[in-house]
Amino acid sequence: MDTRSFLYQYKDVSGIRREKRGSSYVYFSGDTGKFSEQLSRRKQNIEALAHPPLKGPVAIKVLVAALKHPDFTPGKLSEYLHEAGTRVKPKAIQDFFKFHGIEKNSGFKVACLMRQINNSG
Repeated sequence: MDTRSFLYQYKDVSGIRREKRGSSYVYFSGDTGKFSEQLSRRKQNIEALAHPPLKGPVAIKVLVAALKHPDFTPGKLSEYLHEAGTRVKPKAIQDFFKFHGIEKNSGFKVACLMRQINNSG
């Protein structure tokens, strides 16, 4: 038994599919429909984590602008920030909000995320 992973003991269990992805083994459902859904979700998560949108001062400026102008769309936020000297594309703002699970007009989530970014840097 491979002692580095307790999941190894499940490698031959029916209903579980074990696949090598990169340097690691990943366990999926044996059901074909669920497997393709899990694989698709995994790819999306890996892509999102590979390029986390907006960091540091730009992220904080976007959050502050979103709090000050909760009715602004990502396009309008981009224009507003550009006028203030910060260039950020609407798609980058939209991806940033999506990455952190911020919904439109969710001031509480924005404030919590600002605190988290401020404390980590």
